[in-house]
Amino acid sequence: MKVLELILSGGYYFSIAAIGFIILFFIVTGVNGDVRSRTRKMMNHTALIALFGCLAEMASTIANNIDEIPVPVKTILFSANMSLMFLCSMYFVRYTYAFILKDQDTSERGRKYTYISGMIVVAFHMILIGNFFYPIIFFYDGPDVCLGPLYILMGYLAPAFYLLIGVVGIFTQQKKLSRREFHALLSIHLIVLLGAFLQAILDDEVLLVSYSIAMGLYIVNSFLESKDYLRLVETNIMLEDAEQRANAANRSKSAFLSTMSHEIRTPMNAVLGLNEMTRMTLTDDTLPEPERIEKSLEYSESIKGAGETLLYVINDILDISKIESGKLDVVTAPYHMKTLLEELNSVFSYQAEAKGLMYICHIDGDLPGYVEGDKLRVRQIITNLINNAIKYTKSGTVSLDVSGVVKGEEVRYDISVTDTGIGIKPESLPHLFDVFSRVDDSETHYIEGTGLGLAIVKNLLGLMGGDVEVESTYGKGSTFIIHLPQKILSGEKISEYSKAQDKAQEKAVEFSAAGFLILIVDDNAMNRAVAKNFLEKMHADVETATSGPEALEMIRGKKYDVVLLDHMMPDMGGDEVLHIIREHPDEFVANSDTPIIALTANAQTGLREKYINEYGFTDYMAKPFRYQDMVALLRAYLK
Repeated sequence: MKVLELILSGGYYFSIAAIGFIILFFIVTGVNGDVRSRTRKMMNHTALIALFGCLAEMASTIANNIDEIPVPVKTILFSANMSLMFLCSMYFVRYTYAFILKDQDTSERGRKYTYISGMIVVAFHMILIGNFFYPIIFFYDGPDVCLGPLYILMGYLAPAFYLLIGVVGIFTQQKKLSRREFHALLSIHLIVLLGAFLQAILDDEVLLVSYSIAMGLYIVNSFLESKDYLRLVETNIMLEDAEQRANAANRSKSAFLSTMSHEIRTPMNAVLGLNEMTRMTLTDDTLPEPERIEKSLEYSESIKGAGETLLYVINDILDISKIESGKLDVVTAPYHMKTLLEELNSVFSYQAEAKGLMYICHIDGDLPGYVEGDKLRVRQIITNLINNAIKYTKSGTVSLDVSGVVKGEEVRYDISVTDTGIGIKPESLPHLFDVFSRVDDSETHYIEGTGLGLAIVKNLLGLMGGDVEVESTYGKGSTFIIHLPQKILSGEKISEYSKAQDKAQEKAVEFSAAGFLILIVDDNAMNRAVAKNFLEKMHADVETATSGPEALEMIRGKKYDVVLLDHMMPDMGGDEVLHIIREHPDEFVANSDTPIIALTANAQTGLREKYINEYGFTDYMAKPFRYQDMVALLRAYLK
């Protein structure tokens, strides 16, 4: 009864309210128990210590007013109260720094803080224990509590020290906090400090520390740890991350477009400039005719090289477009690996020699040679790797090594390309195969290239069931190793190349289209001229049309052996022309069985099937086409 009377008559209402608030806090956080953040756990620990601290504060003050309670018990209660309030302030600060730093790597800082805090906590409690034997904090003179020289330090200044550290952290790390977070954290610390200050002034007659701690926990839970706010923070983080990724992608694409502008303009400048040089040479009457012809042929070869370079750039862009749209495919067919490697060696040994490099090729001759795969794409993969090796090597060697493992009906070629070039920085390795990026721009800005080659290599190998590895030492060189599985078609080894060569490669013969009439339909005069010159070189009879309606009139009245029909033309496209011919066979009876072949600059994967199956063309040829492409096409339809 005396305890109840003391509670009702003393200044314990704030302590009772504090205990009620903290219990309510645990009820609310229990309802929102699906939140399991690191800071929420630390806040729960702080609240638990605060609850015991409130109970100890209230118990120690009540016990001090009851003479019957032994002095040692009172000392224990006062010591427990001081300990728990000290620990509560420490946990408030830990929570504050954990909230500010969030998921940053603070392992070193955290270990240092834990070590120092541990020493302070041990020292604090050693003094509390020592007070039982040498009362320097407080002691009892009969029923009265007497304050020792360390009471203010241990009871108020030590907890206040921690809280001030928290305030300093809030102000020094203010940029990392939102306005709401800054004000909420600052309010917590100031409220607890104010409660301790007022309780000290009132000489512990009104217990405000417990109440101020409970208010601080209420603010934390309401403003910083509620589910709604945590969802808002998570959403903001996701938006910021998306914005950063979008900005990074835009920067990469801007850099890519800048590179593309350079890579396209460079060969285009060569094409236009060399063409002008050819014209000037051919019209220069001061030069003998043999010299004019020789120089013109030289310029023509250079124009061809620049045009092929431009075509490689465009093909890389198209391949990346197919990769991003998921439409990059591989087309398998029989080929001999030694044939492919010999083609590559003839090209790259010359390139390496021109740069003063030694080119070395070693092939395991016991591996199967006659396999099934996409020879064009395999060539593209190895070409990209050797091209890079030569480009990024100033002196030394570039080597191609081919080994492998046979597993049943499949051979896994292990093809490595090694150079003694500039190497790759360790931090650049994770981004080596990224699209729209070139690593080490500061070191390699002078080297031509789109930066798309390695991204294409990785994606092509993925489609073929293979992969790529990189080993590099910056300043010393790099090794790219591709693992390429291919189906074995025969027991012929790579070393038996000559037999496979005789079977796989028929000697090309000059094709003659003499006696055949071919119609070219294209609205572009230059395209018509190129196709017409190719056909006339084959001795074919050639007629041309510049539009769809003109082509229909010509097809209606004359028999053609082949019609080369441009797909994209103004007013009436090639597919419309074909549709009219197929829908009115009686009107175009002379050409009812004539092969009509689509000419188009659209070269995406899968379009050949679309032109044949959907539009109804006999076949398909993509621009730009070369003379041998035209020969291969007409050989199939002119018998």
